[in-house]
Amino acid sequence: MLKGHVKLQLFDKAGKLIEEHEHDNMITKALDYVIPELISQNVALNNYLLPLAYNALGGLMIFDGELEEDPDNIHFPNKNTHLLGYGGRYIDASNPQRGSFNALESGETATGYTMVWDFGTSQANGTIRSLALTHRLGGDCPFYFMHPDMRLVRSRTTDGTRYNICRDPETQIVYCFMGANSGNNIVPIRSYYAPLTVYGVADGANSPRRYSSVIKNLPYYGISHSYQYRTETRTALIPTGDRYRNGYDGYAYVVWSPGNSSGDGFFYLKKMKISDFSFEEDDQIKITCAGCQLRGPNSNPETGGNSGDNGYGVVSNGFAYFMSYDRHKIYKIDLGNTLNIAEVELGDVFTVYDNGLYMVPIRSGGCRVIAAENKGDGNTHAHFFLIGEDGSYTMDQIDRTNGSWYNTNYEAGTQTDDLLNMCLRSYPEYIALVPNYLGTICNLASPVIKTAAASLKVIYTLTDEVPPDPEPEDEEEEEPTDEQNDG
Repeated sequence: MLKGHVKLQLFDKAGKLIEEHEHDNMITKALDYVIPELISQNVALNNYLLPLAYNALGGLMIFDGELEEDPDNIHFPNKNTHLLGYGGRYIDASNPQRGSFNALESGETATGYTMVWDFGTSQANGTIRSLALTHRLGGDCPFYFMHPDMRLVRSRTTDGTRYNICRDPETQIVYCFMGANSGNNIVPIRSYYAPLTVYGVADGANSPRRYSSVIKNLPYYGISHSYQYRTETRTALIPTGDRYRNGYDGYAYVVWSPGNSSGDGFFYLKKMKISDFSFEEDDQIKITCAGCQLRGPNSNPETGGNSGDNGYGVVSNGFAYFMSYDRHKIYKIDLGNTLNIAEVELGDVFTVYDNGLYMVPIRSGGCRVIAAENKGDGNTHAHFFLIGEDGSYTMDQIDRTNGSWYNTNYEAGTQTDDLLNMCLRSYPEYIALVPNYLGTICNLASPVIKTAAASLKVIYTLTDEVPPDPEPEDEEEEEPTDEQNDG
């Protein structure tokens, strides 16, 4: 049984200790999923799982809000809680968020393992209210909801590409869209058995099988073809089928807007019930957004064009999120009251390639924006934004170029209750472990204010809590026999 303890130390610029805070923390149920899922990956477990303290709980995340102290609270938080700092195995003195792993002060102890991270005066500044341990790769970059090294299941088969949409953890059945059949204008839904957390006697690692026949056919509206969407008849045909995204409220959604540079914007929405695996589709509806200028399907939304799959809009936990026409803000539209529209101001922080912007719903609320920036150096620079349900945003400060950018294609997927990411984009055949989970939770008794006047050291100790020996049972006294009584 694991037990966690954390110590925070603040030092002034002369290296003098000025504050110290110590707290025990709880261990969540994350490892109950992580351990069997990584076993199913069929890789060297010492690289990604063991030792638990170095790999499965080898990353650190620091937040400015409290975390719900519930063993079932295992997903990256994105409601009223924002990432201030993080650390994995990198040494990074320049990034304002990512600290440096202190290998000299970290290592195995007599009863467990100690990990130490150092944050300079320019790093992790703000009001610290909670901390959590996560996977080592999640600590390297919590903005990743899937890491290429954490792929568990490859579900591509000879009969076509599969786009995973939902999963039944009780039966270990994954439901997926097949690649669209443009000739018949249909998108078939099928299922397959992929043991990831519970294994039968005949199951092996990384062995999806038992593919079903077609469960249902959905209409396909030629998403890869060019249309002039400015006419009402054309805009009534929004892409469905393999472009649905999980909204984390029991439904999957597809949303689309032709875009507008002035006046009131609008978008079309269609949803499909997935909570009961019935895949029943509701009728398409049109939603007007007063005063909003929405980003369209290409760089010139006024003239229409290829709708593509750039993901300028998504639905997450009852809200629709759309990129603005000028790409400087995100609109957040309450689907329960579409007059309630909030704006998340991004400023002039990036120039988006039309083929390099993806919006992905987050299970815990809000969404992520994965965007490409052109700095004029011939490289594509990727940026990750976390758009919180409270209308905030956090930007990944790491400059990711070319190769690391293409890894984001794995990311546009569904996060399941049991910490799986079912990929949907260029590598749709993969199911992967979500690496930025909450493995431990520590809410500080009082906030710690970290400013540029101080550096921070975080010391996390994990120990194996050995249960006490059971108390010996009292021996019952034997009653004397008749012969003993006579004697």
